[in-house]
Amino acid sequence: MGITEFVQSYYINPLTVNPDGPYNIYNTITYGILLAVAVYYLYGFLNKLKMKFDGRFFVATIPFIALAAVLRVLRDGNIIESVWLVSPLIYVSVFLMTVIPLVGSFLIERKIPRLKYHVVTFTLGVGLIFIFGSLLSVVNVAGAAKIFGLGLASSGAIFFASTLVKNDFFSKINLGILYAAMFDAASTYIGVAQYGYFEKHVLPNLLFEMFGPWAMFPLKLLVLGAILYILDKYEEDLNFNNFIKFAILVLTLAPAFRNTLRLLVGV
Repeated sequence: MGITEFVQSYYINPLTVNPDGPYNIYNTITYGILLAVAVYYLYGFLNKLKMKFDGRFFVATIPFIALAAVLRVLRDGNIIESVWLVSPLIYVSVFLMTVIPLVGSFLIERKIPRLKYHVVTFTLGVGLIFIFGSLLSVVNVAGAAKIFGLGLASSGAIFFASTLVKNDFFSKINLGILYAAMFDAASTYIGVAQYGYFEKHVLPNLLFEMFGPWAMFPLKLLVLGAILYILDKYEEDLNFNNFIKFAILVLTLAPAFRNTLRLLVGV
């Protein structure tokens, strides 16, 4: 296989010919590397602006994670057909939609302190969700309710464990990420086991073949738990630590939103 055919088969076709198909090992590794590079340079850029990755930053950006899910479901349902709404290009699209108002409002706040950047950016994000979300129609409340119930139950189990094991690991941010991971696992489990959806990523598919879709719960806990533990133990820069955790939250919460929304609107 020549280079051109290789690129066409493993990178171009998954975006254009079969955007709803599974990932392959080559584009999975490539996208992972590109994501790491993008996160590194984005942190450097925002850090130079002296932006703190604290509660205000999380509040400002959370709506755009949900917006990414809405846009992706619009593409899944062929309501808006654009290659820029297919993973991973949708991350570029939403990145621009997020960073431009985020940085703009942050710089404006320096000049006009009463215009809090997180309030401005949050409001814009919620407005965009309503605009694009109005194009969708609810058809399957029961499916979304199952995800919510299972996600709430598994998150409750983690919360209960955190009350028994007094450890600094169970910070509010870490617990929030683990809760998001449980909702992501619940959305995958319900979608695959009960509604005929399939997993696109390579590693979960291998585990599904061996253990079934319930494997998403221990997989999420083990992988994310290990990453969070290593971050807290070895990364002393709190600002960088929080930024990496935000990136993890995006990668966890976005598919949870998307999966749940797909069931809710029947796509």
